[in-house]
Amino acid sequence: MPQFNHKAIWAMVVLQQVLGFVWYSPPLFMNLWLEGIGKKQSDLNQSDPVPFIVAILGAIAFCYVLAWVNDKAKAESAKDGALVGGLMWLGFLAPALAVHYKFIGLSWLALGVDAGKELVGAALTGAILAVWKK
Repeated sequence: MPQFNHKAIWAMVVLQQVLGFVWYSPPLFMNLWLEGIGKKQSDLNQSDPVPFIVAILGAIAFCYVLAWVNDKAKAESAKDGALVGGLMWLGFLAPALAVHYKFIGLSWLALGVDAGKELVGAALTGAILAVWKK
């Protein structure tokens, strides 16, 4: 069992939330994402805490698993960690998103925005976890 750097992992959980906040902001991809899911900003219930709780729980799980995979892959550099994160995205995140989005009828645009955010998050998280040792 690897010795987890909990401080680094929790910092990456926060980074994941900040990335989502910035990624889905009006200056970046909010309008494209809303178009892709067929909604307006007024359709979103931003007072519902459940999506935010799920995002935090998902980030906790992802960051701990990625830290474990980085350890098993012996990722010691930012490049190695980003590669591991990218491979996790390619093998797990992107295919799962694609299957679900296509079965529920969401557009390729929505998939692209969401998959792009997950790729950036996975690569950044993998890179930082690889170099931020205890």
